[in-house]
Amino acid sequence: MFYMKLCRTGMAAFALCVAVSITSARDILAEWNFNSITEDSVNDGFLQVFDADGGEGTLIAHSNAGTGTNFRRLPDRGTLVNAAPGTTAGGSIAMDRGSRWDNGYVELRADVTDYRDVLVSFAFNYTSSTFPTTTTVEWSVDGGSTYTVYKTFDNADFTGQYTRVQLDLSGVPALNNAADARVRLRYSADGGGIGSGTGARYDNFHFTARPAPVDSTPAELVITGQPGDTFVPVHLGQSNVIAPGPVVRVLDASGQPVRWGVEVTAALSPPGFAEGAVTAATSDIDGYARFDGLMLDTAAAEYRITFSADGLDAVESAAFAGVAVPEAEVLVLENQPAKQWTSGEPVRILPPVRVRAELADGTPLPFIEVTLNLSPHPFADGSETTVITGANGVARFEQLWIEVPHEGYVATVTSPGAEPVDTAPFDLIVLDHAPRLFATPERIARAREAAEDPSSHHAGAIQAMKDRVTGPLSAYRPGSHEDDPNSFHSWRAREAALLYLITDDAEYAQIAYDALQGITSDGIVGSNGLRRAMVSTGFAFAYDWAANGWTQEQRDWVHGEMLRGLDEWPSFSHPNFQHPGGSNWVAVCRGAELTLMLAASEEVNRSSRFSSLISMLSSHITAG
Repeated sequence: MFYMKLCRTGMAAFALCVAVSITSARDILAEWNFNSITEDSVNDGFLQVFDADGGEGTLIAHSNAGTGTNFRRLPDRGTLVNAAPGTTAGGSIAMDRGSRWDNGYVELRADVTDYRDVLVSFAFNYTSSTFPTTTTVEWSVDGGSTYTVYKTFDNADFTGQYTRVQLDLSGVPALNNAADARVRLRYSADGGGIGSGTGARYDNFHFTARPAPVDSTPAELVITGQPGDTFVPVHLGQSNVIAPGPVVRVLDASGQPVRWGVEVTAALSPPGFAEGAVTAATSDIDGYARFDGLMLDTAAAEYRITFSADGLDAVESAAFAGVAVPEAEVLVLENQPAKQWTSGEPVRILPPVRVRAELADGTPLPFIEVTLNLSPHPFADGSETTVITGANGVARFEQLWIEVPHEGYVATVTSPGAEPVDTAPFDLIVLDHAPRLFATPERIARAREAAEDPSSHHAGAIQAMKDRVTGPLSAYRPGSHEDDPNSFHSWRAREAALLYLITDDAEYAQIAYDALQGITSDGIVGSNGLRRAMVSTGFAFAYDWAANGWTQEQRDWVHGEMLRGLDEWPSFSHPNFQHPGGSNWVAVCRGAELTLMLAASEEVNRSSRFSSLISMLSSHITAG
């Protein structure tokens, strides 16, 4: 049995610490880079033991002897991912397929005496879905008699290339100062079905920890975070958490933090913590006891909190107030209701209306009742028209429903003490052409809401679409190998139609129509199946999403082209169609035909073909 105890005494140890240290906060106690491994490949189960390449420690790779569970050394398949400075990308190790993998594991063993806050990191490459699908991280401090699960991660998240995996076990106090700390990566084959394949590769394991303070005897309490003045919702008969919550640090006689396990209690003067207040906190890895659950239900001009711990002098906080929530003085609409569409059913207003309640100086007020009233028709049954503001002073109306079509609705925001505020007018429109392909009103409304923040990636993506649909057609050329204007026009039509739904700007509906007009007459029925598929989906999505912005004549022309394409599609064939499970041609071409049929509402008129397409696509999906 080998253990690691490094970077503590002697010049040689000090030099090695400096050489392999990744951060100043933690020491690398041992590392395995597999650059000089000599172990041979082993079939049908294995137990391989590796001494640390730097430091002192042991890594064990083990299978449960299931048939075909293999260990392989890969002398030239290493990586620089997670490598210590100065280390080359030499070797690595691999665990391969097998029929019984549920108890296979890689385990790191360490002596962490005088150390704390264990962190294990390594480079991981999941190379085959035939290997067990998840890895469970476990730890032990009793020589491996018992293990406790820390977390489970999905191996598929690390497919295709080496990725750094970091396991921060600083929140596991039992590992601190442990003479035999073990961290195990145990494989689990969810659902079985393991077959041949490389499996998983590992490289550059590091076992790191922080040096523990020498003196851990509590000597004093120091308040490092004072309680803040806190609004108390006495008018609602509720309590509120003191914010910010106070923080107390436990120190030893030398002024160093005492980590883990010192219980500090809080008492309020005058007495009056609300029922359910969390009045005790325990020091963490840096000696801090954080009080995030202290609650007030009574307003008072001056409160103080006394903090105490066994054997230590108590300390008292600065004075703070429990402020009874006043009435709002100003109401601010943070967004406006958008145009909504209905096909006859009540519609929820999206994005949700947000209203902020403030004092005259701009201070946001929590626990304020804000009400919305609608004219000229009331909200539909089930609407939640009164909402209490949150800690940020914002009332968010998630459940507002309208059902009577009308152009020019206005909602009035009210709260006692504040001047009422009206929203901008908005409409509820009956759709004579309802989208059928993915774009529900709720999804479009959420897209609008997500794009409200100009710094968000949603706003950036929408602006990029706007630039493409109004720019040169060459913006849709994905590479020099692709030079088909018909495809470019269809992609522009699809993006412009989506912009029409998101922005409600008729200009984008017209751009979508013009793009379809630019497709040559054989585009939707051409001889190239993949190209025909691109054009078909362009027609389908543009018609489905933008038809409400077109004239009837424009709709008729697009719909007629779609019907012409549907008439021609069954005659198209390709050798790959003979193997439904083996070619993506089935998914692309038959999927495009099905999408075109749905957008044109032809699934009943062409019921036989519709069923046939469903069958072909089902076979393709089932076959993988």
